[in-house]
Amino acid sequence: MQSLYLDTIDATLCWHDLPGAGAPLVCLPALSFAAAANFLDVISDPVLQRHRRLLIDLPGSGFSEPAHNFDYTPRAHAEVVARILDHINLGPSVVFGHSMGGSVAVALADARPDLVRHLVVAEGNLVPGGGAGSRRIGGYDRAEFLKSGYDEALAGIRAEAVAGDEFLSFLHANWTLADPAALHGNACGLIDLDPGLEAAFLGLDLPRTFVYGDKSLAHNPGAADVPEPDHLAEGGVAISVIPQAGHFMTRDNPGAVAQMLAGVLAATEGASA
Repeated sequence: MQSLYLDTIDATLCWHDLPGAGAPLVCLPALSFAAAANFLDVISDPVLQRHRRLLIDLPGSGFSEPAHNFDYTPRAHAEVVARILDHINLGPSVVFGHSMGGSVAVALADARPDLVRHLVVAEGNLVPGGGAGSRRIGGYDRAEFLKSGYDEALAGIRAEAVAGDEFLSFLHANWTLADPAALHGNACGLIDLDPGLEAAFLGLDLPRTFVYGDKSLAHNPGAADVPEPDHLAEGGVAISVIPQAGHFMTRDNPGAVAQMLAGVLAATEGASA
């Protein structure tokens, strides 16, 4: 694990950097998730082993410290990611963002297109409103959440996890690591998302892929993180659908996600050859 202290936000940011000679892959995780938990099953697939893979913990999530004087919006997170990528001098990369990480990835590509060779967004929020998780957390007033809401939310999730819900056990493990103020800030950042983010995504002059779980398309069309595929395709965005997967496709079908990313990386290498 690598780290970098940023004095502008008085926080040490952490990431995992797995070696490889192939085109690099940067992974940005979901709402207050540790990047390793979000992506390990994907990036450990043999089809990705020859690529350099970075798993970045955003401020207040995973092993990264919470930030100070920081608004926890996707654009603020994107600035932090850019600082890390500049620090390691990675150059243009395939950037893969899942859920909230997808929104951060779009903001990164909009602000720093020099860092992004191909943008892959897996059910990232493109419009305000938030998903079920962010609305659950953002429904609390900040002071209320810090006083009692975080404990209440985690206790409810834990009870369902103990009763046998495997996904909520996974969620509980990640949100237990999260800084409560960061979790609330992240949720509100998605609910009150920059309304210009979708237009920015559609206007990018670089290859873009939007990834859906097939169950999300079947059950949640039109949600903030499940935009209409035809609308994106009209804007030049490639569409990929992961079979037998819902919103958390990196857990539901990591092998298919890895195969999709391997295809993107191969195309990237071919285009630059």
